[in-house]
Formats: sequence, structure tokens, C-alpha cells
Amino acid sequence: MDPFFTVDLIGSSGGVIAGSSKTFTVGSTLTSGTDFAWYTPEPAPTYALGLRITNAGSANNVITKVEIDVSEGGK
Repeated sequence: MDPFFTVDLIGSSGGVIAGSSKTFTVGSTLTSGTDFAWYTPEPAPTYALGLRITNAGSANNVITKVEIDVSEGGK
């Protein structure tokens, strides 16, 4: 099952936010030729957010767009 890649959300500490990682594998969690990889984590609130995408397969992935939806919190 190749190629695959992992998406991690990075919090204010510089580390991966618990429960925010998702690994996509063609043929399992991703269909070959699909334009979208849907991912809806529910991490704890954070005031800083980073995104790390790691290619863990042997093929090159091309990422052309990343969308992140946010909501106001802490009130």
C-alpha cells in the first residue's frame, strides 16, 4: 500500500498535538486519483498552529492547497 503520507498538527509547544495525526494510504484511507484528502481532527484548543505533512512512501506527492477552518474559542 504505497504511497502514503502523514499529516500532523503542531501546537504552541512545537510538538504534535495529541490526537491530531492522520496517515493516508492509497487503497486504504485514500483513493488513487482523488483530488481531496479529507481530515477532520478535534485537537485541544491552541493559540498557535502549524502543519506538518510527511511523505512516508516512495512516490512524490504534490500538495497544491491546504484549507483550515477555525472558530473562536476561550469565551
